Amino acid sequence: MTSHLKPYLAYKPSGIEWLGDIPAHWEVRRVKKAFRRIVGGSTPGSSEAAYWNGDLVWVTPTDIGTVTRLRDSQRRITKKGFDSCSTELVPVGSLVVTSRAPVGNVALAEVPLCTNQGCKALIPERQVINSIYGYQVFEILQDELQSLANGTTFTEISTSNLGNVLLPIPPLPEQAAIAEYLDKATADIDTAIDSTHRKIELMREYGTRLIADVVTGKLDAREVAANLPDAGDDSGEASEEVRR
Repeated sequence: MTSHLKPYLAYKPSGIEWLGDIPAHWEVRRVKKAFRRIVGGSTPGSSEAAYWNGDLVWVTPTDIGTVTRLRDSQRRITKKGFDSCSTELVPVGSLVVTSRAPVGNVALAEVPLCTNQGCKALIPERQVINSIYGYQVFEILQDELQSLANGTTFTEISTSNLGNVLLPIPPLPEQAAIAEYLDKATADIDTAIDSTHRKIELMREYGTRLIADVVTGKLDAREVAANLPDAGDDSGEASEEVRR
């Protein structure tokens, strides 16, 4: 898939341990310099029915564990619930990163949304970073983010530590090209994986049906069994011991 891709002509040290050298014309910026804001979340009072089952998408780490693009959430809150706590609405194109339980999962907001305190939303600086490229970078940052987390009851990455994470930043047109290429390449991989999973499911279904049909007498396996290769002397001796 990547055979037509070529290395860049010149590289320079990135100063990022996990990354190594980067193309000479790329920049390195901290998250807080590539994103306009890092927004925390909050939770309305759970006992107040008027705060829940509203129209506002309210994302928790559980939502990000199941999808990579955020259009909905398992629970929604009302405007009254939103006003009752310190959560904030972030725009389409924001990255939502889990800051605990676990640290480092990421998804891209495709609708305006707010979060609980287990997530941090990153609002891109549009003149610096492409949202999809930013998401793709964060997809490989989980180990780095987890290494910066701390805590006793559960580990959590602080806004300060998240803001100081270094990112490779190509020119914007290059970011767009990278994002487009990777979206297409990973879509092809996902399609192949889905196809393989479906084939595995079909084989398992066939195996289950075959077992059911044979053990319930719907299919006669005696002729086939009679033509199977001999299991060997050891097997025969073992069978004899069992009969004794």
